[in-house]
Amino acid sequence: MDITDQLAAYCASLTAADLPAETAVQAKRVLLDTMGLAIGGRRAKSTPTVMETVRELNGEGGSTTVLATGDRVTPDYGALANAALAHSLDFDETHRAGSVHAAAPVLGATLAAAEETNASGTDLLTAFVGGYEVTARLGMALNSEAHYAKGFHATSTCGVFGAAAAAGMLLDGSAETIGRAFGIAGSQAAGSLQFLEDGSWNKRLHPGLAAHSGYLATRFARNGFRATTNPIEGSRGFLQAYSDDPRPERARDGLGESFEIDRTGLKPYPVCRFLHPLIDGVVGLVTEHDLQPADVTAVRVELSSSGELLVGNPSKPIPETVVDGQFSLPFVTMLAITRGEVTVDTLFDAIDGEFTAEEKRLVAATESSAADWADDLYPDQWAIEVEIETTDSTVSKRVLDAKGDPETPLSWDDVEAKYDRLVTPVVGESAGETLRARIRSIESFDTEELLAPIAGDG
Repeated sequence: MDITDQLAAYCASLTAADLPAETAVQAKRVLLDTMGLAIGGRRAKSTPTVMETVRELNGEGGSTTVLATGDRVTPDYGALANAALAHSLDFDETHRAGSVHAAAPVLGATLAAAEETNASGTDLLTAFVGGYEVTARLGMALNSEAHYAKGFHATSTCGVFGAAAAAGMLLDGSAETIGRAFGIAGSQAAGSLQFLEDGSWNKRLHPGLAAHSGYLATRFARNGFRATTNPIEGSRGFLQAYSDDPRPERARDGLGESFEIDRTGLKPYPVCRFLHPLIDGVVGLVTEHDLQPADVTAVRVELSSSGELLVGNPSKPIPETVVDGQFSLPFVTMLAITRGEVTVDTLFDAIDGEFTAEEKRLVAATESSAADWADDLYPDQWAIEVEIETTDSTVSKRVLDAKGDPETPLSWDDVEAKYDRLVTPVVGESAGETLRARIRSIESFDTEELLAPIAGDG
């Protein structure tokens, strides 16, 4: 059986009974985190434009709730809006081995299909896991270093397949339909890294476009559209076209024996995941040695080649936009030294304000380079080593696993606290708490009941 058919058959046969208890708990944790981000994404500066455009295109009404606003729109545009907003703060989970944020595109398509059918909470969660599995496994099969080198953003390119899988599980459930949806999704896999050059909003839209396309692919497939075969492993298919060094076996090794969602990490900081071990290292050194910004004369960072490509050599070390800042190693280093933390508030405040001479000096004093030892560990570990030179000493720290990684996971309390900080200012404390409690006990609710605390009237 080829990869396309094997993944389609897997998704069609997956049931809640197949999920170990710890996997179901992890899936709820990831779902809570991602839904909180889809609501908290209302704060992103790109969101008014996203919602204005969705409303113009949508017309009137629909079955899908936009979590951040309560709007009811058609499923395709609901998938787009929820997925885009879930990624708009760059605060969503990361599957290291696939180098993807799998949850956002999968969430968008899952909620759209679940509301359309009023799926049970159990079926919603199972579809979310199935779509996540497809997205993460395709990320691994592409080989992230080779995929990045060709200029692609895996969250989007792989996410369209995961979105199609999740929607197919809820709208039809047959392996035949899901396989056809993959055939259509393969013609819609897109996502360029050009956003790194100009700090644009494109990256925020990528999961939304993937969710929208994956949902549409499923609707076409369900109606019998004749789709291409072998869209993933074919000689002109996804893996060959999007990577110069694909690893096809990774798409199915251990399929059905373990779950990739168990290997994902949740973010404590709203910046590129490659910068998380850096933040842990810098804040740790500053705290342990009571370093003051004025003491720091130079900062040197070693990380993997993929990390250096994405964050180590930003086109704008002094960022002009939030996206610039989220992918600037020198800027985030400065923020960790001067603020002692990296949060949504410290990030937004720094970008919106005027940079001081001290802050500019620290940015200029920071340099990074790719290191063989870090490449040897990647992608299993996104490790860094940071060395801070001061006026009278040099201190260093190597961080192999960042806070939030599977080895050092966020607890339920951590995830709930993050969720509350994001959600309460948008929908209020009562609605936020009710939704949070229902996600934790999702098996007891259907989709309409689950979303009732924040859904609009249509």
